Amino acid sequence: MTFETKLLGKNFHSLDTKGRLIVPARFREELGSSFVVAISLDKKCITLYPLSEWNKMREKFAKMPTFNKKVVIARRQFFSNSHPCETDPQGRFLIPLDLREAVGITKEVVTVGMEDYIEIWSKERWQLEGPDTYEIDDDIFDELSALE
Repeated sequence: MTFETKLLGKNFHSLDTKGRLIVPARFREELGSSFVVAISLDKKCITLYPLSEWNKMREKFAKMPTFNKKVVIARRQFFSNSHPCETDPQGRFLIPLDLREAVGITKEVVTVGMEDYIEIWSKERWQLEGPDTYEIDDDIFDELSALE
C-alpha cells in the first residue's frame, strides 16, 4: 500500500524569544521552505499554506465577483493578513507579530495538520476550542456518506 504524505496530526511547541517556530520535521517536505502564513478565515488561528494550496485559494477568490461587498471584505481580511514566509536553515520561521497578536499566540502553540495546510493555535485557545471540546453533529456523517 502506498501512503501519500499529507499534513496530518498535531504537535505541541514553543515559540522562541523572537517569535519563531520550528516547522515540525514531518511537515517540512509537504510544506516546503517557502509558504504563506495567514490568519484563518474564522480568525481563531494562523494558517500555513504550501504555495500550491495558496495558489488554489487565490484562484478561488479570483473567481468571486469583485463588486460584491461581502467578497471585498473577505478578500481584504484574507489577503491583508497574509505574509510570504521562508524557513531558515534550522527549519524555523518568524510568525509576524500582528498575526500572533490577532489570534492570541504568545509562547505555547499547537500545530495541526489539516491535510492541505497547517493551523497554528495558541495552546490555551486549542484547549478551549479544539476538537476534544465539542460533539460532532450527526449531520456531518450524512454529508460524508452522501459523498460516496
